[in-house]
Amino acid sequence: MLNNPDNALIGLHQGEEDAGEIKLNPSSERNKKGRLWQGVYLKSKEYQEYVSKRSGKVKELKGESKQGISALRQWWTLSQRFLRIKLKDKVNTSILLAQAPLIGMMIAVLFSEQAYLGDAVLPGMATTLLFVLAISAVWFGNINASREIVAERAIFERERKVGLGILPYVMSKFGVLALLCALQSLLLVGVTWLFTPFSLRLGDGIYTITLLVFLTSLSGLSIGLLVSTLSRSQAQALALVPIVLLPMIIFGGGMMTVKQMSDNSNPIAYTLAQVMPTRWAVEDMTRIYETNNPAEQICRDLVAPDLYDTVAFDTCVSSRQLTERNYGAAQVNSSMVLLMLWLFTLLPLVAVCWLLKQRDNA
Repeated sequence: MLNNPDNALIGLHQGEEDAGEIKLNPSSERNKKGRLWQGVYLKSKEYQEYVSKRSGKVKELKGESKQGISALRQWWTLSQRFLRIKLKDKVNTSILLAQAPLIGMMIAVLFSEQAYLGDAVLPGMATTLLFVLAISAVWFGNINASREIVAERAIFERERKVGLGILPYVMSKFGVLALLCALQSLLLVGVTWLFTPFSLRLGDGIYTITLLVFLTSLSGLSIGLLVSTLSRSQAQALALVPIVLLPMIIFGGGMMTVKQMSDNSNPIAYTLAQVMPTRWAVEDMTRIYETNNPAEQICRDLVAPDLYDTVAFDTCVSSRQLTERNYGAAQVNSSMVLLMLWLFTLLPLVAVCWLLKQRDNA
């Protein structure tokens, strides 16, 4: 009889039957059921000793600090936990990493068409490639982070009650995913550099391009964490990703130049372009390409020497001054580009922390 846990209910049933509770109507008199055992418990010495006498008293724990775990230690512990989760989730992590070389190969295939063969001398061809790199970077960051906070909403709220800090939690997500973005950026630029069938002739500028791709992916990462914080489910977060990314494609300067948008009498498009990280990243990438590929030098290789003093040569040069042609008076220096990319990384993180803090009052 003792080997079967269900037999423990026999005594309870007998007690209820003796007290007459077994005859109560389960619909109209359900609030009266269970009073027998409630009364027995309230009169027990266990209740008196461990509940009643301790009510309103807090026992000081000797040797224990009243302060919680430091923010730095929380961040380190959470980062280690999140990294282990990512490493154990081999399928999903492999898919995220595989995106970079796959997109790099697709870029190489796209620019292997007949219109793009040879050296990168066709006006605008290189900026189109650089624009695709920027869009890919912001995609990496966004898709990496879009589910991370909403997927752990219940865990976060439970741990928040026992002293979890918001900043260590958010930065643990950001730090681990930033490593993933760094690997993706290296793979994307590396594969594109190796397999694109023409020379971009960037020289050491390829390292700065890689850095810009990484910083752009960090902007996408922060925006992805914000999307995840605003979402109520993982499905909703994934549904929001295209809505967030499409404006970065449309107003990023690849479909219409920033100069054209700034010259337009309607300022809405230009204003929207200013709040797109891709707009800033592509401008600096274009400047790096132009620095390593002087327009006059390229045109001297293309145009016959007897035409150097003609309108044809001047037209060739002006068509390849890409920064001026694409940005005009709207162009800024590299320091401003870096500042804007850092702002696009920082401001969404501040918004994430603020939104998570509001949950404490919900």
